[in-house]
Amino acid sequence: MGLQDNESESNTKHNGKQPQIILLKEGTENSQGKPQLISNINACQAVVDAVRTTLGPRGMDKLLVNNGKATISNDGATIMRLLDIVHPAAKTLVDIAKSQDAEVRIVKPLFKCL
Repeated sequence: MGLQDNESESNTKHNGKQPQIILLKEGTENSQGKPQLISNINACQAVVDAVRTTLGPRGMDKLLVNNGKATISNDGATIMRLLDIVHPAAKTLVDIAKSQDAEVRIVKPLFKCL
């Protein structure tokens, strides 16, 4: 019973919500609010803009140069893989695209067999 009493006391102290605990690496910045939301949108939009012109029937190729090595591609996953993304929201967008590309590459050979 004592445990339940302590739980109810702590819940009322935090307006019925559990306290939020956030662990960050040393040197990591934490920001919230409208400016961070705008930053996230802008970073993701920059990635989308890099890939947008490769889509559709009139999709164009992109020339990417990385450490002196040139790559020409119109594959969005390849382009995203070659971009050096540091923004967390944009990096998440690229990671999602990579996982979808990996899934398609696994499933595609199965359709060829059928």
